[in-house]
Amino acid sequence: MFSFGSKFSYNTQGGPPLASQINRDYDYLFKILVIGDSGVGKSCLLLRFVDNTYFAESYISTIGVDFKIRTVEIDGKVVKLQVWDTTGQERFRTITSSYYRGAHGIMCVYDVTDQSSFQNVKQWMSEIDRYACENVTRSILGNKADLVNRRVVDESEAKDLAESLGVSHFSVSAADTLNVEEAFFDLCRRIMERMRVPSEESPPVLMAPAAAKEKERSSGFFSSIFGGKKKNPFPPPTLRADEVEVFDDEELNTCIVDAPVPSAPSSKKGTCITLSPLSRRTDKKKGVEEEKGGKGKKVYQKADVNVFRLDMSSVACEGEIATGDPIYCRGCSAVLNSRSKITSEEPQKAKKINKDLGCTTKAPSLVMDLIKGDVPDLPEDGDEPLPYWACEFCSVYTRVDMDPEERAHTNVVEYIVEPAPASADGSAEETSNVIFCIDISGSMCVTMEVDKNIKMKVPPPKPSGLEGEGQQYLPNERREINYVSRLQCLQVAIEQHIEASVRDKPNSRIGLVTFSDEVTLYGDGGQDPVVVAGDKLENFQELKQIGEQFAVQKPVSQAEKDLKSRLWSLEEKGPTALGPAMLLSIAIAGARPASKVIMCTDGLANHGNSCLGSLEGKSAEYTPYYTELAEQAKLKGVTVSIVSLLGTECSLETLSIVSEQTGGSLERVDPLRISKNFGSIMMNPILATGAMASIVLHKGLTFKAMTEDDDRSFLVRDIGNITQDTECTFSYGFRPKDVFDFSGVKEIPFQVQLLYTKLNGMKVLRVVSERIQATNDRNAAERSADHQVIGHYAVQRAGDLAKAGAYEQAQMETRVAQRMLLRNFASDSKKMKEISAWSEAVNQLDDVLRTERTSESAPMSKQERKKNRVNADHTSEVISQTRQINAKKLWSKDA
Repeated sequence: MFSFGSKFSYNTQGGPPLASQINRDYDYLFKILVIGDSGVGKSCLLLRFVDNTYFAESYISTIGVDFKIRTVEIDGKVVKLQVWDTTGQERFRTITSSYYRGAHGIMCVYDVTDQSSFQNVKQWMSEIDRYACENVTRSILGNKADLVNRRVVDESEAKDLAESLGVSHFSVSAADTLNVEEAFFDLCRRIMERMRVPSEESPPVLMAPAAAKEKERSSGFFSSIFGGKKKNPFPPPTLRADEVEVFDDEELNTCIVDAPVPSAPSSKKGTCITLSPLSRRTDKKKGVEEEKGGKGKKVYQKADVNVFRLDMSSVACEGEIATGDPIYCRGCSAVLNSRSKITSEEPQKAKKINKDLGCTTKAPSLVMDLIKGDVPDLPEDGDEPLPYWACEFCSVYTRVDMDPEERAHTNVVEYIVEPAPASADGSAEETSNVIFCIDISGSMCVTMEVDKNIKMKVPPPKPSGLEGEGQQYLPNERREINYVSRLQCLQVAIEQHIEASVRDKPNSRIGLVTFSDEVTLYGDGGQDPVVVAGDKLENFQELKQIGEQFAVQKPVSQAEKDLKSRLWSLEEKGPTALGPAMLLSIAIAGARPASKVIMCTDGLANHGNSCLGSLEGKSAEYTPYYTELAEQAKLKGVTVSIVSLLGTECSLETLSIVSEQTGGSLERVDPLRISKNFGSIMMNPILATGAMASIVLHKGLTFKAMTEDDDRSFLVRDIGNITQDTECTFSYGFRPKDVFDFSGVKEIPFQVQLLYTKLNGMKVLRVVSERIQATNDRNAAERSADHQVIGHYAVQRAGDLAKAGAYEQAQMETRVAQRMLLRNFASDSKKMKEISAWSEAVNQLDDVLRTERTSESAPMSKQERKKNRVNADHTSEVISQTRQINAKKLWSKDA
């Protein structure tokens, strides 16, 4: 599953620290929890407060729990806030309790436009009473206060409730920033006020003595509070000169395929470049990162080998089946594996070691909570040595009580969380649903010319009663061509897929759903159609219920004739109720695991719920709707692929949310070539559903490409559906020496815990553990580099940056990787051939970004660029495909 950027991990702890290693002193660290029903805007509030962005512009549903960090100054004190965002989604409701522990403040959020979310505030307050500290500081926030005309919760009623509960209340709006900072600052001030009267039930938040500051920073890795007075909380970042690449505008405006082989770096190792603040964040006016003193010059950190790739398709291969339950580390929630060391130790000594490390409580783990696992308790006392696991990731001691035969013997181990249902036959893919959701709005009647020599089944014209009936030509019009409509192209392609399914997968089920000003559910073609129209198109829950009650009844082998007949009876009419049709299709497909929805459209959604027809830069308002559709699809194990027909704009920027999060594809195609697209979609089957990965790094490492303050050693990724193309890449860095000194460390451990459901219904936890060697020699690390992993990470990372509107950074991300690859492999003809193919693939994104930047009449901010993409489907298509690209497509010209 793991593929590393090199057989060596490059230790960057030598010399001056990198910008990501700069320590920031603060007086307090507060853990703030944000709770409330799903959809009330908790994540929007968090991002507005932390990053001053509106989350709906790039909405991704919360994965159980997540946190972000912001350092602020309140009443002369520097306070570091760790703000935890919890989900209201039902599939995660059992896990959030462990995250109440240690919270200093809790915000309960409701939606002022949703009465039920307000009524549930009392239930959330009861959970606080049950799981949190007795005197935890609380607030109630009424979000979406900007939607005055849609408000249903009276503010006076909310204030009365808050007063009765003895908590504060704020009306806030993540969309226009109303009272967001005020609410967070008020909570912090009340926490600081409470600290003046400490309680035994209070989480530890007192400032550490100055004399103990260094000890806590170096040894208290798991401590919840660090002390110290600020000197300069935001020092200018310092980078080693040999760690950066310098670009100018001319190079970024040149085709990446034509890049020359770089010469050896001229800067001496050890010299430093101190950058202005603009070098670490995008200038809102210029939209570039400039080197201090160098106008037009842009500095970007060099590509390094500290990256890895996870090939999720490996779930198709069986691993060692464990006979016992996983044992989790008390400190970091890593799982005991075949290379873990077990030693005998006295309980009191083990406790003292853990206390010195700052680990006094069990670490919460998303995956562990989902499988209802636990961490063994340490014995209270006793002099007799007992078996302990000294964790290779965090050094914490965990009691081990297991038989030798229960120990893992390989680095890939599978734990059966839930057995397969008794009725499972393992043939889910063979009996899955494929729902074609077809746009039959008025624009689908637009015709195109087709040479008569091209054989294409087209139904004869319908009788019109006019003279000359039966021929489609005007006087003096060319007779060597035929005219076919967009809908007819779709009908031909779908019929071909029906015939292929009868031949290859006769037990699978194909269903038809059409949408115009209404949505019609045809199912297998022989069923009585169900028409959904009017107010029903505006009701999410009713649409979901209708879809779940409608089933595709016959396998394609029995329904072929009815399907074809129904398919060729379709006619174009009316507007485009795309959003409701997608929801209904997902609900129908979800009746069977590993199913697919193929959405075929040529225009904007302009009717019913999630209307995108008159966006004018307001697509963010509809983003949560499509994110909820993606969540529903992932819950049901459904992939959604979007097929847009060339010649029109469909706001793929918004629709890509569903395809990306469900593992589907997104492509704009020529109507005449759509059959090939359907074939590629069907050749990428679902291998597993409901997948979630928890990745654990050594405590001296941190995930990179996150916010400057957010330097965690664990990461949770909601994968959803796994297909043979599912691959994820990550980058990591080394913490400063005063956190952990890697001197003398020869190997560094990595672990991924992948929780997923097999197609037969069995729920499995797969634990993969790997180690690689460490080196201080950058040249040695680069010479042993895996060019494919490094290039793959750079492309996916560039796609993420481009999605966020950081076009220059996206270009520099791939170009620093290209410089590294050319610098190290110019003499290797085989690798250079692959690098050439990589450059060609990268140029698709680079060319789009160059075009977008040069077409801007004035430099634009990242947010402005994202809004501008609403009417730029080609740009959105390329960015989406780049973010999902797999190694085969990236490194082979023939792929």
